[in-house]
Amino acid sequence: MSLPKLAQVIFKGGESSSGQIIGIDAQDQALSIQRSGKTARIPLSQIAKVIFKNERFFYTSDEFPIMRNPRIERPEGKSVTWSGIPLNTFTIKNPIQGQAVVKLKPPVVSTAQLRGIRSVARNRQYVVDEIQFNSQQRTITIVAKPY
Repeated sequence: MSLPKLAQVIFKGGESSSGQIIGIDAQDQALSIQRSGKTARIPLSQIAKVIFKNERFFYTSDEFPIMRNPRIERPEGKSVTWSGIPLNTFTIKNPIQGQAVVKLKPPVVSTAQLRGIRSVARNRQYVVDEIQFNSQQRTITIVAKPY
């Protein structure tokens, strides 16, 4: 799974902040964001959602950059939404290249859905468009699109 470099963090009060997501701490329920060389930790309870900008490039799991361009062989697929993902199953593997890992399994997705996700992920990369946090239930919702 790939996270575009520029993210906009929308706070519950309506304000926003932008930067690169460099970490999510499931234990402390905080998101780390970096901008202009400075890092800030934001409690998940203050965040309404994180929206990722539609950048031209993203990195594949084998660390090669791919350009998002519908005229190239890798057209984008339809957006998928995974809800109720336990926060501790989402990890940012390489923040510089925007690589993240999510461990999906039933009951979050059905066995059939999991087979479909794996078949897509074999030769494509899911790129995250949006993340929503539910700090009370310690879960997240991810909206992603395969490229």
